[in-house]
Amino acid sequence: MTSDGERYDHPERMRSREQATKFMAEDIVKIIVSGRVQGVGFRFYCQRKAHEFGISGWARNCSNGTVEVRASGTDEALSEFVTALKRGPKFGRVEDISVNQSGDGSVTDIEAGAFQIR
Repeated sequence: MTSDGERYDHPERMRSREQATKFMAEDIVKIIVSGRVQGVGFRFYCQRKAHEFGISGWARNCSNGTVEVRASGTDEALSEFVTALKRGPKFGRVEDISVNQSGDGSVTDIEAGAFQIR
């Protein structure tokens, strides 16, 4: 407490609370994209669109020929991101896209605004 009776929060705790509040305001989704999405620059397309919409996360090829994407962002940004992924890159062809809420926090290790290709 300060001398005037106000509660004093340590700057580190305040920063953590601000980050937690920001994180809680963002959703995390798991996206599975199928079609001709490997070998056509789809993951790089994901990365470019993620930067465009302020999305954090990652994309990786799966052994079954799909691409898995984990993304964190605001509802509006995620909606625009998913719409862009449905279009895909010039030489790709998206046949199906599945979007599910992800409660496992799998993008928390990624710096805000960063999108990795795995």
